Amino acid sequence: MKKLLLLLTVTLFISCFESSPKKKPTQNLVEDKSQKSDLEKAVSKIRENSSNDAKEDKEETSKFKPNWSNPFMSPYGKPIINIIRAYFLVGEFDLLKKFIVNSDCFDKNEFEYLLRNSSWGYKIDATNMKWQKDSTFLMTAKSDINQTIGMEQYLGKIVNDTAKIFLFSQNKENPFVFNRKNPSAEVQCKIESLARTIDFDYNSSNLTSESKKKLKLINKLVSSYSNLNFLVNGHTSNEGTDSYNLKLSIDRAKAVRLYLITLGIHEAKINANGFGSTSPIYSGSNIELRSKNRRVEISILNK
Repeated sequence: MKKLLLLLTVTLFISCFESSPKKKPTQNLVEDKSQKSDLEKAVSKIRENSSNDAKEDKEETSKFKPNWSNPFMSPYGKPIINIIRAYFLVGEFDLLKKFIVNSDCFDKNEFEYLLRNSSWGYKIDATNMKWQKDSTFLMTAKSDINQTIGMEQYLGKIVNDTAKIFLFSQNKENPFVFNRKNPSAEVQCKIESLARTIDFDYNSSNLTSESKKKLKLINKLVSSYSNLNFLVNGHTSNEGTDSYNLKLSIDRAKAVRLYLITLGIHEAKINANGFGSTSPIYSGSNIELRSKNRRVEISILNK
């Protein structure tokens, strides 16, 4: 009896096992392969698109990126100094300013005043470019001034993938041209900034104590350049008569000259002149801006 019960139990167990649903490994394998194939196709498509985008970006970059290894340093196929000169000749000073390294030294009015009183604009032809150790470049150009051929240099730098040149604001006659004997553009910018702050007692040519401190700083900046010659120009605003303003501007320029001489600049190296209210930087009725026309300019002479 026990054997019969055992046999029935085993038979029932086997029957239940066989009647349970079986897995289909072959079908799952096919599904897995199908899913894997779809994934690979998607990845391949992404890679293909990325490759095409990179190729287009590279082509776009190579199309517009200037070649910095030669003097033709603009996408227009012209030397950067010729591009700047073109803007200068038509008075597009806002566009020109974008190609000046140290343009932050001036506000819009000061920048235009400096350029409008410059003698630059004559014919130039870039002939050579040489990189310096400090990552600046020197561009040599042939100049044609009243049918007189000469050579001059421009100091430049690459800023945000754009070729720009330095402006030497103290060289009023031609602030674009580089002269190795003169202070750097940064030093000239400091001289310009300090000169703006020179002030006098009201309606007088007496220097304030603060202005004397500023002149001492200017003297310190230029003391190592014994070859330099300077010109002090005095200017006033348009209040008062023309004759009075002219005399006041001359007296103030002379006061600055005399103080710089006492600081050590040789008297033969510095001259003074006055222009009254004839050369305003700022026009209009704005009192604050108009007052900025009362100023002293200290310029480096090209000698």
